[in-house]
Amino acid sequence: MHIAVNQGHLAIVSTLCDNVPACARKQCENGNLPLHDAVSIASKHPDTPQIIQALLHAFKIAVFVTNDEGLLPIHLASSSGFVGGLRTLLASEFETIFKEDKLEGMLPIDVAAHQLQEYLNEDELDLQNDELDDDDDSTSDKDKSNIISCVEILLSSMSYNRLVPNPRAYGKEGKPFLPLHSVIDANPQLQTWKILFTFYEEEHAGDVDPLGRNAAHRICSRPIEAIENDIHILQNLNIDLFVSHDDFGFVPLHLALQNRDAPFDFVKAVSARHTSSLSQEVLPVSNNFYGNFLPVQIAAASGCSLDVLLFLITSYPSSVSIQ
Repeated sequence: MHIAVNQGHLAIVSTLCDNVPACARKQCENGNLPLHDAVSIASKHPDTPQIIQALLHAFKIAVFVTNDEGLLPIHLASSSGFVGGLRTLLASEFETIFKEDKLEGMLPIDVAAHQLQEYLNEDELDLQNDELDDDDDSTSDKDKSNIISCVEILLSSMSYNRLVPNPRAYGKEGKPFLPLHSVIDANPQLQTWKILFTFYEEEHAGDVDPLGRNAAHRICSRPIEAIENDIHILQNLNIDLFVSHDDFGFVPLHLALQNRDAPFDFVKAVSARHTSSLSQEVLPVSNNFYGNFLPVQIAAASGCSLDVLLFLITSYPSSVSIQ
């Protein structure tokens, strides 16, 4: 079974799955099931997506089995840039997109982003060495394109556009591809954020969602799960984002003060990105209850801690006398 999978022989795999389905459960010396091999070693074969389907039909829970390196099939598909395999796995068991590997606690998006970084490092090294081998460049470009596709499928699927085959093309239909918003929602490892921020910053730093919210709005309004990571992300976003109003008249600081999950250190970090936000009023749009409120007034109305209130009053003393 492993040999047939590795060689991409769909007919043989299908025959074995039909007649000896237990073959799909057999792990080889490195702990790989045939499914692990299918989404990594065999990813280049044209019939491999159908092979994956045959293996899953014979042993559906294979998607939850780790090899000796603690990796699930979805981790291997993501790191190998196997777009067809990734889609097939997600269609079978979508929840694996949120599963960490057993050794390093990496999500599929973490694994894919690290592989993308390797390709980017290779490109930089080639430029430094002035390597102009057309054949090698063609292979490298294709591999990099595949891993970028996997990254974007994972990002969009984790957040808002589940199982969209081509997130960038989907965005042309009025449903935007928002990679920085997505990575904030995904809450991956800090190193993954750094990689994806560097990769997407130039093209997508100013993106806004259907509510008119940029990446700074997004991180201030979503649940805070890893404050050190979130503060690091804040410190890498363009400062102009922190004085931008969304469609409801809020700047990011306004949203942070309404966010019950946001502790004092987070609020302080948000305000530090652009201190003028401490004196920014909420725009009176859309019949907003907070229209014309200053940050300190939002904090008082939303029940922020005494530390937050004292910080806001100290930072902008005249706000307490404004009616």
